[in-house]
Amino acid sequence: MTDIQALLDEREITRGLGRFARILDQKEWTGLPDVFAHDLTFDYGQGEEAGIATLEQRMRVYLDICGPTQHLLGSIVVDVAGDER
Repeated sequence: MTDIQALLDEREITRGLGRFARILDQKEWTGLPDVFAHDLTFDYGQGEEAGIATLEQRMRVYLDICGPTQHLLGSIVVDVAGDER
């Protein structure tokens, strides 16, 4: 991987995290596939789960009952290692 490609990948990942925060705050659930692959896996304290539909359901459980939210990101460190996950 070239240094430029690593920087571009890092930027794309960082921007994706910012997009995810805005999706959560705006409850714009249709935007989740813009950030994540449909076959993603995740763990928000309920054990490992998979899929965009499941992620949307989990986020709705947490956030649909809330008023406005503001997800802030900081101290982001991205280590790019080729095309690994």
